[in-house]
Amino acid sequence: MGYVSCFKCYQTFVYSSKSGTTRLREHQNKCIRPMPLSSIITIDESNTSSSSSTNIDESNTSLSSTLNDQSSNTSSAQSTLSQYGFKKVLKLNEKDVDHIKKLCAQWVCKDLRPFSVLDDTGFRAVAQELIRIGRKYGVIDAGEVLRSRHTAARTIYSVADVCREKIKQKLIEPLKQRAVTICPDFWTDKYKNISYLGLHLTYVDAYHQFFSIDLFCRPYFGIKSGDLIVK
Repeated sequence: MGYVSCFKCYQTFVYSSKSGTTRLREHQNKCIRPMPLSSIITIDESNTSSSSSTNIDESNTSLSSTLNDQSSNTSSAQSTLSQYGFKKVLKLNEKDVDHIKKLCAQWVCKDLRPFSVLDDTGFRAVAQELIRIGRKYGVIDAGEVLRSRHTAARTIYSVADVCREKIKQKLIEPLKQRAVTICPDFWTDKYKNISYLGLHLTYVDAYHQFFSIDLFCRPYFGIKSGDLIVK
């Protein structure tokens, strides 16, 4: 028996290997990050009624003009419900549900894929994007949307460069505050007996949010001693 906590609202749940993850996914889809205090607008009513009414009229005029200017400049940066985990809830008919189940079963069997691939976060993200593209363009051939394995392999280098740069920027403040923990991990493939060295990094940022990053995992052929690992 163990415990898991939500990174957004910090609610804690009891969890075990037999409890499953359905309840955790439901919470993840519904959870909303608490609104920062800086985004809450308050009105000071401590002044007299005559002066406060004048101030409110003037503030409303300036506030409305400011909001109009900001809305025209930052309309593209407005948050959407989908960014907070909200998705349109739609009940499919039994025929479509049964067809999807058969396609998933055939995919796993024909291509010799593990059943867990259906629960992969990456697969769900691709499926959600395909639904969005289908809604935008209508019914189109999947070959026009999906890229080949060679294209995906070439794209990894550019994606990795972008991710590394983002990680570097995020680590500047935690490293200055000495709030980073680096954990090396050795493990051996039991089939080929190849040793691997992984480097895991955890830190807490200035907003008290916890982050966990796997920096790398590569074959290791040296001596497994602490001094050599540090070097």
